[in-house]
Amino acid sequence: MKKRLTACLLTAAMLCTGAPAAFATRGPQDVPAEPEQAAGGADISTLYGEAAENGIQILSVDDVPAGEEMIVAEVVEDDSGISTHASLPKIDKGEPRVRRFSAPQDTGAGMISEQDKTTSNFTTYGDQLGKVAFKLENGQNIYVGAAMKKMYDNYRRDALKGEGSAAFAGDEAALEKLGVKYRLSGIDMDYYGLIANQVSWLVYQCVDYDTPEMFYSNSSCYALGGEVEGTSDMAYSFIIPAYGAGFRTVIQRKKIKDQLEAKVKEIISEGAAYPRAYDKMKFFHDWLCRNNSYNDDAMASGSYSEEVSDAPWSCASGILSSTNPKVAGPVCEGYARAFALLCHRAGITCTVVTGSGHMWNNLRYDHKWTGVDATWDDDDSGWNYEYFLTKCNGQFGHKLDDDNVEPYIAYPVLSKISSAKELPFYDKLTWQKSALQFVYDNGYMNGLTCVNFGVNQTITRAEFAAILYNIAGKPAVAYTDRFSDIPRGKWYTNAVLWTADQGIASGDKGKFMPNAKITREQIAVMLHNRAGKPEGKGDLSRFADYAKVHSWALNAMVWANGEQIINGKSNKDGLYLDPLTGITRGETAAVFKNMLS
Repeated sequence: MKKRLTACLLTAAMLCTGAPAAFATRGPQDVPAEPEQAAGGADISTLYGEAAENGIQILSVDDVPAGEEMIVAEVVEDDSGISTHASLPKIDKGEPRVRRFSAPQDTGAGMISEQDKTTSNFTTYGDQLGKVAFKLENGQNIYVGAAMKKMYDNYRRDALKGEGSAAFAGDEAALEKLGVKYRLSGIDMDYYGLIANQVSWLVYQCVDYDTPEMFYSNSSCYALGGEVEGTSDMAYSFIIPAYGAGFRTVIQRKKIKDQLEAKVKEIISEGAAYPRAYDKMKFFHDWLCRNNSYNDDAMASGSYSEEVSDAPWSCASGILSSTNPKVAGPVCEGYARAFALLCHRAGITCTVVTGSGHMWNNLRYDHKWTGVDATWDDDDSGWNYEYFLTKCNGQFGHKLDDDNVEPYIAYPVLSKISSAKELPFYDKLTWQKSALQFVYDNGYMNGLTCVNFGVNQTITRAEFAAILYNIAGKPAVAYTDRFSDIPRGKWYTNAVLWTADQGIASGDKGKFMPNAKITREQIAVMLHNRAGKPEGKGDLSRFADYAKVHSWALNAMVWANGEQIINGKSNKDGLYLDPLTGITRGETAAVFKNMLS
């Protein structure tokens, strides 16, 4: 059945129904960002030139002039899988589609058009597939975004299975079943093959760029598709990865995969010594620069991938080249993919970015985007930080030297991060931000992860003791078994024992209960004890629930309220203290800001 809509109506329909969400990677980047916070990342339009062929222009539905007709490629839903259709033609795969990036060349300065200065809201290439359309030579506009997004989700989900994926095993039958079938009513069948191949190739690139774990499948693939025999309007697309030397067999891929996982685990473990995102990313950056040098030989030979392997274009090159002599060193793709993989494993939202023959990274820091380019920071004399957490000036992505500016791609919202004390957290912050900035700058509180503060999560007794211990400068503590539930070697052991030694905290019947949520009145008691139990000047009688305060906490609550350290809350019935409930990490930060500033 033909489906024709004007461009403006199609856009409205997409916004109402919503495209399916991208298959997410692990970590805080799984949490959808607020639109005003998420601008940046990686622009899918930079991939259009690599995927487009004669006769087809790739564009966004937003770029189709209002009023022009749009033919919607309708996804055909069934459970049979493409490979089970006897009528599907067997296509000779021939030569795989291959793309390579080299170090930036001198292309002159020059300005970037306003259209290239994207401020779209996205974090990955795959997130943007839902808006992709094609324009044919005859002027017809075809919306294929839904088909491409479905296909992307299928292949990315498979890729993230690692050794259990069909791509890793080279299982062509299983890979074909991950493809999509879609109706192209009203289109000359001469275009079916072109459209199907462009769908496959662009989806492959998005999966590949969004998934640095796909080291065994990067740089080339067989982009397959065509019309379904016996039908007048149905096409199909699927992807078969192509493998270079050193990756062709499952045994070879498994060996590299095991080595890669072990080395990444080692690097992440070393990076755990840096709890702050700034320092952690700097460690990843320095590690890549220290253990690699740019592989000029890879770019000097057109047959390099046959002679050595596809390693220079994969994350395996940046991670393993210093320890495995069979894995060649990286070109820019290898640096960018390796940095992205390390960031992903640390929970940091990071994308690879391409443009004008180069690849680097954009990553999310706080609710901003910033750039990292380990390729250009790495040199024969060591490394530098010229392209570490850098700001785009709105016209050019990188300043290569004093005389040459390369117009890679512009992101006006990119920011320069110049201090480890800039808040890196992805939490949505309102009134809590100034308090978080205070405790973070002073080293009193860090996040639950390097980019997730956990502002609305309740705090435990052990966590509160740890904050007090941090404020005291972490003095030396001799271990004792005064609490039966505080063993040696836990992250909270010294903090808990110190608070007990100082008379700040006590347990109950020989236990400290480190994982129990701390209540507001318990906080008042600990802070009152820390202050030397001064006389309080507060008036609790104005709070409707003041009678709920335990007698052992009453003096402390009077003092804490009088000092405006613990303030009351209000609702339609008036003021209340809520002394027996827990307190969030954001509220805890505010308590310490009130007390210490």
